[in-house]
Amino acid sequence: MTEMIFTHLRNLQTELIGGNLPFVSWRLPGMSAPETVGSSTLPEQITDIRNLNDMGPGFVMAPFQATHPALFIPNHWYRSGFRFDGLPLKFERQKQTSLQRKIELTNNKREYIRKVESAVQRIKQGGFDKVVLSRIISAPLHHEFDVALFFGQLCCSYPQAFVYLCYLPGKGIWAGATPELLLSIEGEEVTTMALAGTRKAGITGNWPGKEQEEHRWVSHYIAGVFTATGATGIQQSEAYTVNAGPVDHLRTDFSAHLPDMYFGSLIKKLHPTPAVCGWPQERALETIADLEDHDREFYTGFAGPVNGKNRNSELYVNLRCVRIADSHADIYVGGGITVDSDPEAEWEETTLKSQTLLEVIKKC
Repeated sequence: MTEMIFTHLRNLQTELIGGNLPFVSWRLPGMSAPETVGSSTLPEQITDIRNLNDMGPGFVMAPFQATHPALFIPNHWYRSGFRFDGLPLKFERQKQTSLQRKIELTNNKREYIRKVESAVQRIKQGGFDKVVLSRIISAPLHHEFDVALFFGQLCCSYPQAFVYLCYLPGKGIWAGATPELLLSIEGEEVTTMALAGTRKAGITGNWPGKEQEEHRWVSHYIAGVFTATGATGIQQSEAYTVNAGPVDHLRTDFSAHLPDMYFGSLIKKLHPTPAVCGWPQERALETIADLEDHDREFYTGFAGPVNGKNRNSELYVNLRCVRIADSHADIYVGGGITVDSDPEAEWEETTLKSQTLLEVIKKC
C-alpha cells in the first residue's frame, strides 16, 4: 500500500494513470475550477441506465450502444481545483491492462464519401430521414505527450464546453469537450437542449434548409419524450445560433418539471437522440451498424457527474472526444446525413470538428 500527498491535480492524474486506478476530472461549462473523483475499486457496470436513480455521488460514462453497460466511478474521494490542500491518498498500484487499438480508421476521404453516398441512397429509398455517420481521425503522439497538461489545455480552449479526462482500467484514457447537454436534473426540474445543424463558424444569414430540418427533428423528438414521460410545464425556446470553436450549431433549450419516478426513464428514452443517431431510430441504428467499421464505444454516449439519490446530475452527450492509447490519439467525429447531404461537404464538416482537438494535442 502506497500513501502520497497531492497538492496539484496534474501530479495526481499522472500518478493515478500510472497506478492503473480509475478517476475522472471534469469542468462544467462556464466554470473555472475542475472537479475530480476517484475510486479504490473498479468502476461499477450499470446494465440498465434507469438504475442511475439509485446511485450515490459519482461519475458515469455511458456508451453509444444502449445495449452495452455504462460504467460508474463512485466518489470514494473528491477534490476541486487545479491546486488544493494536501490530499493524502492511500492506494495500491494495480497491474496495467494491455490495450490494443482494435479500430478501423476512416481517414480515407474516398471511403468516407462512399459511405455518405450509400447512406443518401438508402434514405432516398425510404423508411428513414437521417443517419449520423462517424469516423475516427488518428494522430500520433510524441513520446513526451502529457495527458494531464492536455486536460488543462482543453479547459482553456473550450471555456463554454463540458470538459473531462477519464481513466478507466481496461478501457484506457478518454477525454473530450462537448457543447451538448443531454440532461440536467436538480430536484424535480430538468433541462436539456436540441443541438443539431452545423456550419462553419462566422457565417451570417439564414441557415440552410437541410440544417434547419435536422434541428426540427431533434427538437420534435425531445418535446415528445418529455411529454411521454409525464413531464409538465414544458418550456421550449426559439432556435438560436451558438459557437463551438471552428463551427456553429443551432440550439433550442428545453425545461420541464418531472416527478421523481420518471427520472431514469427519461434518460433511457432520450438516449440516443436523433442528433447523434438519426431518425427514425431503429433504421438509423441499422444503417450505422452496416456502414461504420468501428465501435463508437463512448463516442456519442453520455458522461457526467451524477447523484441519483439526491436528484442532482449533469449529463452531457460525449461529442468532440478522443481515446488515447498506444501513443496515438483517436479523435471521433461525425455528421448528420439526409437526402440533401453533399458528401464533400460532410467530409469537410467532420474535418472542421476535429481541428481544435488536434491543435490542443500538438501543444502537449
